[in-house]
Amino acid sequence: MVGYGALVWPERVALHFGADLHADWYGSRGTAILVAVALGVCMAAAFVGCAALVSRIPLDLLNVPHPSYWKQPEHVAELRRRSAEDMYHLGAVTIFFLAGVLILAVQASTSVDHRLSGAAPILLIGYLGYLTGWTIWLWLRRYRPPAR
Repeated sequence: MVGYGALVWPERVALHFGADLHADWYGSRGTAILVAVALGVCMAAAFVGCAALVSRIPLDLLNVPHPSYWKQPEHVAELRRRSAEDMYHLGAVTIFFLAGVLILAVQASTSVDHRLSGAAPILLIGYLGYLTGWTIWLWLRRYRPPAR
């Protein structure tokens, strides 16, 4: 996606948008490419790093539903495995969201009025709605102790 943006972005690229969806800060094409690549790399590194930390973090710092079950020695390995998987999942969904934002930013920068399309609020609401539903699922299902 960054490659596509590098091909179609004008010299002056919209880099920030206000609540009214209009561009309110601009930069060069090179700055836009640098920001997009740096943001993607930093986000991926952050989530991979968090997933790796799950195996080392003290158990009292892990917040999980039903801690009396999951923090028992026989369940700790499964708790850490699931937590790492959840970090990877959250990272993938966030990177996907950021790719959608980048697509919309490329479109806005090449439009006449430098305005994000109406898809921007839909993308944001969809992302936040997904995270809300996923968090509820984690709390109610994924970390529910098995029936005895």
